[in-house]
Amino acid sequence: MDAPHSPADDRLPRRFRRGVWTVDPRAGTLRRGEETVRLEPKVMGVLRHLASNAGEVVTRDELFDAVWPGVVVTENALSRCVSDLRRALDDDPRDPAVIETIPKTGYRLLVPIEPAEDPPPWGLPRGDGVPALADLAGPTAAPEPVATPRTRGLWWGLGLAALVVLAGALAIRGGSASASDDFIAGTPRPLTAQAGSEGLAVVAPDGGRVAYVRFAEGEQTGHLEIVGVEGGTPLALTEGPGDTYPAFSPDGQHLAFLRCDGARCRPHRISALGTDERPLADLAAHPSGLAWSPDGRQIAYVEQTAEGGPLRIAVLDLDTGRRRALTTPPATALGDLFPAFSPDGRHLAFVRRTDAVAGDLHVVPVAGGAPTPLTAESHQIARFCWFPDGRALLAASDRDGAFRLWRIPADGGPPTPLPLEAAVPIGPALSGDGTRLVVETWDLPIQLWRRTAGAPEPVPVAPSTRWDRMPALSPDGRRVAFVSTRSGHAELWVADLDGGDPRPITTLGGPAALTPQWSPDGRRIAFVVRTDGQSDVYAVAAEGGVPQRLTSTASDEVHPRWAPDGQTLYVGRRTDDRWGGVRLAPDGRAEVVAAPDAVVLAPSPDGQALWFARATTPGLWTLPLGPDGRPRPGAAPAPLGPDLAVGDATAWAVTRDGLLYLRRGPDGPALVRWAEGRTEVLFDDVYGLDLWAPALAASPDGTTVLLAHMGLPEIDVLVADLARR
Repeated sequence: MDAPHSPADDRLPRRFRRGVWTVDPRAGTLRRGEETVRLEPKVMGVLRHLASNAGEVVTRDELFDAVWPGVVVTENALSRCVSDLRRALDDDPRDPAVIETIPKTGYRLLVPIEPAEDPPPWGLPRGDGVPALADLAGPTAAPEPVATPRTRGLWWGLGLAALVVLAGALAIRGGSASASDDFIAGTPRPLTAQAGSEGLAVVAPDGGRVAYVRFAEGEQTGHLEIVGVEGGTPLALTEGPGDTYPAFSPDGQHLAFLRCDGARCRPHRISALGTDERPLADLAAHPSGLAWSPDGRQIAYVEQTAEGGPLRIAVLDLDTGRRRALTTPPATALGDLFPAFSPDGRHLAFVRRTDAVAGDLHVVPVAGGAPTPLTAESHQIARFCWFPDGRALLAASDRDGAFRLWRIPADGGPPTPLPLEAAVPIGPALSGDGTRLVVETWDLPIQLWRRTAGAPEPVPVAPSTRWDRMPALSPDGRRVAFVSTRSGHAELWVADLDGGDPRPITTLGGPAALTPQWSPDGRRIAFVVRTDGQSDVYAVAAEGGVPQRLTSTASDEVHPRWAPDGQTLYVGRRTDDRWGGVRLAPDGRAEVVAAPDAVVLAPSPDGQALWFARATTPGLWTLPLGPDGRPRPGAAPAPLGPDLAVGDATAWAVTRDGLLYLRRGPDGPALVRWAEGRTEVLFDDVYGLDLWAPALAASPDGTTVLLAHMGLPEIDVLVADLARR
């Protein structure tokens, strides 16, 4: 992702030469003859800012402000970028010819720059004539139906053995010439690199163009742009700012998209040249996906079943204007999102969300019928697409604790990762022949911040250039445990409260550590390990060592919380599609407690009740405990009082006299202290909480709070070639 725009950038041409190198900031490349060097977005940002001030000294602070605005990073981040630049430009730091280090100040670009001629729009060859419209818009004739020959090749999920039956019922087959089970991805190259964010990319059927949304700042909508797959100057199709979810027509001549005013959207159509824009229907769609059927006759969209009810998939017949509901989600679900037609048009895949974050992949016949789940893990799926032969889907999923691309087979086989050198890959899209992959990648800062009652500003804790999240405070309030990816994997780290002495205490080397919690004596830390789509609870000494596995079931155990005895743990357990509370006794036995739908459970300050948050029901709940620390027989849970929102089940912490929790309101989120039915706003300027795990930790007296803040993501579209092994 490129660095944000600064006034100095206005002095730069779109492409420029630095000595023998041609620099293309949008593409993130250096070119010298036939040689091309691709730079990381932040490295290109440093070069761009130095080039904007060629011959002048640029201070370190100026570079931090330009390349990492609003983000606290260490000197090492800048030093690494400069080192990478020198290596790419063959510059010797001991005898520099390109970048001079100004001791204790900053850097200076020694070589002057000059403009380089821009390539023609859309990456087309430059010529004397004007390209034909068909050259820009794609083929004028409808392509061969995707589902007809068996020689044609084939998002948050995992295939089940039951899909062996489903594969037969769906007639999902494909020839070996383009089978989806043996693809590898090449090195991705930036397709967009402007300051700001672009995403929700889709590929034209001929594979030659990509349409995407250029987001308005901080919004999920913006305006549509289209660009050739080899890069170049994009063409703005719409003005926005409320446009989202483009979908190509089967012939590549048009795009459907949603035009939104808040949470209400109407489907529109526009040509791939940005002309002939008009609404497709006067209906209320939800901004959660749009799909165009392979025969061009239907549009699938998302609508709300009733005021405040779950979302469902509906289908619009473009010939008759008739609309019909295709799915009926349960009332306890958030709903069904991200519709995608299979290549033969007979089935439609979607994600059914059980709460604000987690969900599973399903497939339903377009003609009507019951949906079939393809996964049963209740994890995060950040969109998906079909392989062209219909035999598998490609999903961006965090089934191992961090986002990766996974091939989800439709025949019941195990999911397999599709390695891709991209940070947080989301929203995959494939060309019609399955040989080109487009994905959006998020450069997303997540850092720990400390808030203290009476202090006006938050303070960063052990900052890094990687993800630092899911904090937990030690009982004495002096140390913090957290999950960090600074070593390359999501490991458990411990640091002093002021950020000093950060060190890892696990070396899992792949499986993700999640949601740490200190024991009451501060000697052990319970946490979750997620691997191969499975979550289990472990414990490790606070000083590090070999973790001890505490659960080993076919269910998912999450969010451990210690009982006052320091030996018992309460965890949320998901079995099939149901959540519930479990008490892990010191002898290893797991006892189910009467806390239906519970995800996070913790004893009250006096130890006489069990408080818990539910997956699909707002608020916090309480269940009385007996003298033995077990729930009283026959006792029923009752509402506790705090108005915790669905999706914020992790955003609360018990203190000595009550709890702190995240309350969302019309003026934004606030941190609220709750005790004996009374509430008090502690901080009303909470912003940018970790979207995927809005966790907080509090000191026993509730005066110090740790939060994981998520900065505004920079989103870019990448393109990679796929090849057979």
